[in-house]
Amino acid sequence: LTPDECCRLQGYPDGWCKDLESEDPDENEQMAEELSKVCADTARKYHLTPVIIPMQPTQDGKICARLHEMLNCDGVNSVLYTPTDAPELIGVLAGAQMVVSMRLHLVIFASSAGVPVIGLSYDPKVNSMLQQLGQEHCVDLVERKNRKKKSHSRMQKNSPSNL
Repeated sequence: LTPDECCRLQGYPDGWCKDLESEDPDENEQMAEELSKVCADTARKYHLTPVIIPMQPTQDGKICARLHEMLNCDGVNSVLYTPTDAPELIGVLAGAQMVVSMRLHLVIFASSAGVPVIGLSYDPKVNSMLQQLGQEHCVDLVERKNRKKKSHSRMQKNSPSNL
């Protein structure tokens, strides 16, 4: 299914998911840097190889490629993998020790392979699926973004030039 077809099935209008990647390249770079640090630390601590999977390459491709590049530059071997079909993907996921995902279908596929999932949620459907699966670990990206905006707004309001 295309992203627009998935949106229609969920009751969203065409183009709804196009805004998931930030218009601000600095914000995407910051997210890649944060993910890179967490992935690198986790990979080193637990001797894991991060496998980065752009589930929707037109939307996830750039940030996944950047994350892969950052990890490799940091001395952490990672794999950038684009699945060809669902059975192949489930087979790859079955060998994973853990999956971190912001895409609903990857959460579903990982769970069907019996792999623990940590969700990065931008949409209530991801939170809802994780709850149904009994997976308690979820980072709410919308809430995180809103906290950053509020914090930035308070900093501007309290800056010396505004006092």
